[in-house]
Amino acid sequence: MRDTQPSTPSGVRTTTAAVDRYVPGSGQHRRHLLVVLVNDRPGVLNRVSSLLRARDFNIESLAVGHSERPDVSRMTIVLHGDDF
Repeated sequence: MRDTQPSTPSGVRTTTAAVDRYVPGSGQHRRHLLVVLVNDRPGVLNRVSSLLRARDFNIESLAVGHSERPDVSRMTIVLHGDDF
């Protein structure tokens, strides 16, 4: 629950709950959702997961399915990591 003050004449709102704020690049981890269209061929899943691993993201779930085009797959990835 946030303790939010009414907006000032300039329209700016202030809050005392700085703990609730997320600062990108601060080292805090958040959940991210990626939806990626990739070529439907061998090795693409390995390439995508290697890129995420290199950036220190932890994959929570991953689903791959067909897209509207027969040569393209849709990957839906839920992961934890820092924005930085």
